[in-house]
Amino acid sequence: MKNIGWDGPVVEKHRRLPVKLSDKVAQNILYAAPMVASSSLFTPIYIVQGIYAKHYGLALTTIASVILFVRLFDAITDPIIGYLSDKSRIKRKTRKPAIILGAIVLVISGYFLYSPPHDVGVLYFTFWFMVFYLGFTLFQIPHLAWGGEISHGTHEKTQTYTLRTIAGYMGVGMFYSIPLLPIWETSEINPDTLEFSAIVSGLLMLPLLYLCLRRVPDGSCYIEEKSSVDNPGQNTIVEIRSTIKNVIHNKPMFIFFGAFLFAGGGLGMWIGLYFIYVDAYLGMGDVYAEITLMAVVAGIPGAFIVLKIAKGLGKKPAWLMTMLLAVAAFLYSGFLSPSNTGYWSLMILLIAITLSFICVESLPQSMLSDIVDYSTWKFRTNRGSTYFALYMFIYKAALAVGGALGLAIAGWYGFDPTSTAQTESGITGLKLAMTWVPILLVVISMIFIVLSPITARRHGIIRRRLEAIEARSKAEDGKPQALGQDATETLLTTY
Repeated sequence: MKNIGWDGPVVEKHRRLPVKLSDKVAQNILYAAPMVASSSLFTPIYIVQGIYAKHYGLALTTIASVILFVRLFDAITDPIIGYLSDKSRIKRKTRKPAIILGAIVLVISGYFLYSPPHDVGVLYFTFWFMVFYLGFTLFQIPHLAWGGEISHGTHEKTQTYTLRTIAGYMGVGMFYSIPLLPIWETSEINPDTLEFSAIVSGLLMLPLLYLCLRRVPDGSCYIEEKSSVDNPGQNTIVEIRSTIKNVIHNKPMFIFFGAFLFAGGGLGMWIGLYFIYVDAYLGMGDVYAEITLMAVVAGIPGAFIVLKIAKGLGKKPAWLMTMLLAVAAFLYSGFLSPSNTGYWSLMILLIAITLSFICVESLPQSMLSDIVDYSTWKFRTNRGSTYFALYMFIYKAALAVGGALGLAIAGWYGFDPTSTAQTESGITGLKLAMTWVPILLVVISMIFIVLSPITARRHGIIRRRLEAIEARSKAEDGKPQALGQDATETLLTTY
C-alpha cells in the first residue's frame, strides 16, 4: 500500500472560514441546513404511489413492480457513486462538487415526478422515479460522509447526525404544512399540492446549500499519495480491489448492515402502506397532512432526549429503545380500525413512528461514522462515501423489497385503495403487511444491534490512533511513520 498522508493544507484553509471550528453547534446546523429542502423533496416519495394510483389510475401491482425495479436499480448504483465520491474527495480534497451535482438533479427530477401530465403512463413514472433516486443518491452519500469528516468524537458525531436528521424532519414538516395553507380548497394531499411543494423545495435548496458549502469546512480525512491522484486510470483496478478487501474484512460493518437489512425491510413495509392505510382504510385522508405535521413537531424534541440517552447510556441502548418503540407502534396500528380510530389515537401512533424514524436515521449514521473511523485506522485509508453508499444500498434495497412486499401482500389479499368498502380478506392482508411481518423483521434486527462491537470506549481508542497518525504525518511532512501495535490496539484488530 502506498504511503498515506493527512490532508493538512485543507485544515489551514478552514481557519479562515466564518464559522469557527470550536462552535460545533453552529457548524452542524449549517451542515444540516440543506436537508430541509432535500427532505421536503424526498418525503412525497412514500406518498406518490398512492397519488398515482388514486388520481392517475395506475394499478397497485404495476406500481409495486416499478418501485421494486427502480429502487433495486438505485441501490445497485450506490456503491458506484460512493466509490466515485471517495475518488473525487482524494483528487479535489472536497466533497462539495458532488453534493452540488446531486442537488441539481434532485430538484429537477423532483419537479417532473411530482407534477406529471394528466395522461401519465408507466414509462413516465418509471423514468423520473429512477432519475429522482439517482439525484438523491448523488446528494446524500457525499453529504453523509462529510458529516463524519467535520466531527471526530463519538458524541460529536451523534450530535452532527442528530441535527442533520432533525433538519430533514423539518423538511418533512414543511411538506405537510403545504396542504394546510389557505390557498387550497381541501387539506388533502393531491397533485396540486405535490407540484407546489416541489417548486418551494427547489427554491429553498439554493440559499441553504450556498450557506452550507460556503461556511462549513471540508473536514479532514486520509488521502492516498501521488500514485492514486496523479495516475487515477492506472490505479483504478488496484483501488477497487483494495476497497473490496477493506469491506470484506470489516466485521463490525457486516453486523451493522445486518441490523439495517431487517429493520429497513420492516420499516419499508409499514411506511409504504401508511398513506393508503390512513386514506383508503381509516378514511382520514383529510387530516393526514395535519396529523403528520403535528407529529413531526412533537417528535423533534424527543430526538434531543434520545441524544442525551445516547450520550449517557451509549448508542446501542438508545437504538434498541427506538426499535422497541417501533414495535409498539406497529402493534398499535394493527388494532386500529375505522370504528375505533379518532384524531388523537392516530396522532399518538404517528408521534411514536416519527420519533422512531428520527432516531433510526441519526443513531445508526453516527455508529457507521465510528465504523468508518475504525476502517480508516485499520486499513490506513478513508472510504467514508463507500461505507455510506453501502449503508444506502442496504437501506434502500430493504425499503424497496419491504415496500413492494407490503403493497403486494395487500393487493394479493384484495385490498383496493380506490374502493370505499374493503373486504375482510383485504383488511387482513393490510394488517399482516403493516403489523406482524414488520414486527418479526425488526426483532431480528435488534439481535444484530446487540452484537455491534464498537463502543464509545473503543471508538475513543481509534480516534487517539488517528490523531497520532495526523500528528506524525505533519511532523514527517505528510509521510506518517508506521504505528506499533500495543495492548489497546489488540482489542480492535480482533474485529
